[in-house]
Amino acid sequence: MQAAAFAVPENASEGIEFQRSLLAAIERADRIIVREHSDPMDFDDGGETLPAAPEKTYVRKELSGFQKLRFASLVRAMSPVTQDAFPACIPEYHHTIGFIDKARRTRTVKICFRCGQLEFEGARTSPPASIYTTLSIFVHEIGMVPKRDWEKLARTTAAAHARSR
Repeated sequence: MQAAAFAVPENASEGIEFQRSLLAAIERADRIIVREHSDPMDFDDGGETLPAAPEKTYVRKELSGFQKLRFASLVRAMSPVTQDAFPACIPEYHHTIGFIDKARRTRTVKICFRCGQLEFEGARTSPPASIYTTLSIFVHEIGMVPKRDWEKLARTTAAAHARSR
């Protein structure tokens, strides 16, 4: 009996390579840490420069073995069709995934769900278009929120911090 042959969409080669690279990072990592945090743009007051503000971590999760397997499963299942349109906005990265190996080397993925952009350290190809849906499902599953009023959260957190001093 022959194995079924699956046609690879014409525009999936970069997405497939990205998918493989992300799966390798997941599988090689001894620890995976996901953070939901502020971005410098959250503090933009309309001036010519961004105010200096330390990054504030709102939620930090180290994945369990089961969560790591679930993450890999979601990445394997996503469509590899390569993202071919990119928004012309400045990304505001509010989620970072850190892949840490035994030698304590870290690769990171920074994600902006608002405009659909990410930075995957060391990746040489564009991601699949479905990566944002996949990552959105995953961050929901681990108790985080892909989209919210980040500026309001940053101001509220900064005000609470100032009052506690």
